[in-house]
Amino acid sequence: SDPSYGQYIPSSGFDFMQGPIIPGESTDRAIFKGEYRDGYKNLPMTAFYLFTQGFPVYGDPALGSYQNGALQVKRLMEGKVGTNGIKFVDPTTGAVTKYFCPGDPVTGKGWIDGILFPKADRRLGAVSGPFTLAAGDTQEVVVGQLAAGGVAPVTRLGAVAKLKFQDKQVQRAYDNFFVVPASPKAPSITLDPITKIGKASEFDQKLIIAWGEDEASVKEIESYDNLGYKFEGYVVYQLPSLTAQLTEAKIVATYDLASDPGTVLSVSFDPNTNQETKTVSKNGTNSGISRSVIIDKDYIRGGIPLANGTHYYYVVSSYVVHSDPDAVPNVLETLSAKIDAVPHSPNPGTAYTGTPGQKITATHSTGGSDGLVVATVIDPSKVTGASYDVTFKEDPTSGAVVWTLKRGTTVLLDNQSNQSGDNDYLITDGLQVKVSGPPIGMKSYVYTPAANRHITWVNANWGAEGFGGAIGNGYDNWFSSSSITVDKLKNVDLRITATDANGNIVDPNDVNASYGYRYLRGAQAAPAHPEFAPFIVNPGGSFNYQDYNKSVPFAAYDMEVSPPRRLMVGYSENNSANGLVDGKYWPPFYN
Repeated sequence: SDPSYGQYIPSSGFDFMQGPIIPGESTDRAIFKGEYRDGYKNLPMTAFYLFTQGFPVYGDPALGSYQNGALQVKRLMEGKVGTNGIKFVDPTTGAVTKYFCPGDPVTGKGWIDGILFPKADRRLGAVSGPFTLAAGDTQEVVVGQLAAGGVAPVTRLGAVAKLKFQDKQVQRAYDNFFVVPASPKAPSITLDPITKIGKASEFDQKLIIAWGEDEASVKEIESYDNLGYKFEGYVVYQLPSLTAQLTEAKIVATYDLASDPGTVLSVSFDPNTNQETKTVSKNGTNSGISRSVIIDKDYIRGGIPLANGTHYYYVVSSYVVHSDPDAVPNVLETLSAKIDAVPHSPNPGTAYTGTPGQKITATHSTGGSDGLVVATVIDPSKVTGASYDVTFKEDPTSGAVVWTLKRGTTVLLDNQSNQSGDNDYLITDGLQVKVSGPPIGMKSYVYTPAANRHITWVNANWGAEGFGGAIGNGYDNWFSSSSITVDKLKNVDLRITATDANGNIVDPNDVNASYGYRYLRGAQAAPAHPEFAPFIVNPGGSFNYQDYNKSVPFAAYDMEVSPPRRLMVGYSENNSANGLVDGKYWPPFYN
């Protein structure tokens, strides 16, 4: 017990918030005069010493004496015994150290004070160095003094543990120039216009809460990226009362990103054990994002069905997670307005046009898309009964195919890129409209007549989506700089003419024999084989154009116009030891 503080004695300590600056690696970053300096680093504490009364070897350095004063201080700053220059030796391990008593007083492990000599009056020194300081140079060192504890139930040793815990937060704030990250925006829910209390859609023994109807709000929340924190998910809580605290709540659902971290462990200080501990702060499952929940259970009362006429209370949060799992705090969370909801049977005269979870499949009216549009009824009370259109277009900036949802002439959603079919879609008019489909590119092929097989993909599988991996969407693979973006892909008919065993077109007058633009890979190199030389007519850069001759044994037609439009064709030969350069395109050999 202490005469000033009683049983609960606080702790105090010092931290080099910013040590001296020295040159470092190119990846290092230091703080100096309120700015970051790349290529430098701040030294941490590099030695720790003490001296005390009653033990001459560790006694006070004398003032006014070099041998017994200045020299002793120099030795102490080097992590040595001041009186004799011997390096500190940890009595519990026998290891040499520059830190006097580096053990943990909270756990009692390691070299702690009181082992070499009884606990008594101490003078302490924290050191950071060495560094070079020439005449006229400036060094900046920032030391922080912290205190913790002093109140129940934190014991004197618990105060030391809490001091270390709080120091992490102070250091992170200093490293960010005390720019503290703002909490994420709260999920947007419907509010009662008078009470400003949150509302849910109320049904027979069922409630629906949605927070994905405000597109701007959703974008602001889910694009959060600030000082190492990024958006991770949403949590729905049930509260025992409208005035209850979050510590009294039960979790109804957690919707987090499909990628890690999933379950989030957070460092916290437990005043009951006086220990820093890691506990689950967010129990994510990589479920994927959802912005609505259907509730038919009372989670406060053990999962029994909701009772009509009973008030239930909820709150929805958005949370962000720091990339460093040991950051304090590593989770920031913001709560929506609290929700007061009462399930009940439909009011007299009310008839809903759908049921929660009902699927509505769209009709494909125009265009060549083989995608799928499915609307799911999220909130029947908001369904309008109107007709909707989904159209596609090319994003002028990225070139990606995006989609638009309209109700009549009113644009409800625009420039939507998600076509995965997951739950990461916005909600509008009580509906969640999902647009999905196979990857853009070649989907299928058929032979006519079906019994004949004219061409093969042998040795030509480069990972495309069609024809054994040999034909497909080249824009997203090799030719991203091409002007032929994926939205310009067409249904094509290849009409083949006969060749002899050497790839020569049998009848050059056949309507399906085509002129082709011939290019040559490796045109700048010497002929890989002597017989290639006559066909390298335009040497130079790689993939140089060579000639335009009737050398292609098929015709290609765009089948999405009437009548079908004949297309120009081109091909590339390969000037390499395993290639073939003979001035013609023929399937038996892979060029």
